[in-house]
Amino acid sequence: MFKYIRSSNSNLLSVFWYVNGEFIGPEDTLKGDSVVSYGDFLQVDKDHFTEWPTYGDSSVEYDYYPRGRVMFNSKIHKFVVVADPKIVDNPAIREKLREFYGLPVTTIFESDDHYTSCVEVE
Repeated sequence: MFKYIRSSNSNLLSVFWYVNGEFIGPEDTLKGDSVVSYGDFLQVDKDHFTEWPTYGDSSVEYDYYPRGRVMFNSKIHKFVVVADPKIVDNPAIREKLREFYGLPVTTIFESDDHYTSCVEVE
């Protein structure tokens, strides 16, 4: 079964999956305890592989569903979402993600084949 957790809904960083029309995964605020610097980016100190047993469905692998990461580029002061092309190329899902994580309209979306999944999205 999937675990849905909300810590808040404003300017959140996350590693996430898009499962059955919902976003799941660990998240934190910009100044949260689980946030680390990675080059010019702030991001949660989590990864999909190790978090899948907590948030996901044990009957499938961690890369089965579309997934991605919400980060903050501290150099240009913008949020950046790097995700499965199925998410990035779908305006409705991009908007849903932006609203879910409380991200501004200036958020940058980039696709990454590393996050390509097996599942089609609605």
